[in-house]
Amino acid sequence: MTSKAAALTTRQSSTAIPPVKPRCKIHSTAIIADKAQITGSHIVEIGENVIIHPHARIKAEHGNVFIGRGCQIAEKAVVGAGEPTGSSDAADMVIGEGVSIETSAVVEAQKVGDYTTLEVKSSVGRGAVVGKWCKVAPMCEVREQEVLEDYTVVFGDGQKGRRVDGVLRDRKEVRDAKLKGKAMEMEVLKGLIPDSQMKWTMG
Repeated sequence: MTSKAAALTTRQSSTAIPPVKPRCKIHSTAIIADKAQITGSHIVEIGENVIIHPHARIKAEHGNVFIGRGCQIAEKAVVGAGEPTGSSDAADMVIGEGVSIETSAVVEAQKVGDYTTLEVKSSVGRGAVVGKWCKVAPMCEVREQEVLEDYTVVFGDGQKGRRVDGVLRDRKEVRDAKLKGKAMEMEVLKGLIPDSQMKWTMG
């Protein structure tokens, strides 16, 4: 490389615009792995006892992202609305309490209700509203703008791939057992994932 080219490269790198740091509000009990990614210029609010695994991505480029307490976002999962189509409006996202977003799931929903599970490589389209205690099976899709009622199980495409879990809906003891199991899982994970949330909350 010539000295002139080297000088130009140095000048360009010194004037490069640094990436925008998200405006994060993170509860002190949340655990965010060092290799998790949080990007965008909108607000990212992460609640009590949330666990975000390595290589999980929170994207706030096109709207605010609110993640309720007790949620878990696994490796390579992506949470946050994509670029708007036909509208410049911000696309906020609300993830309720106790939601599990499993490995490589992609979530662009407007809202995901409490205690819902989005399984491996599932996807929830932009603007969708998912009720509480729902389950989206591995590699299944909730379409853009689709609305799922509480306790819905998604196991395929179209209405034939939707059913309501009546046992979970009608039996509180089943829900309580699931909550107990999830609490035990979260306690184990807290001891396995080192917390690096300070990189997002310190000046």
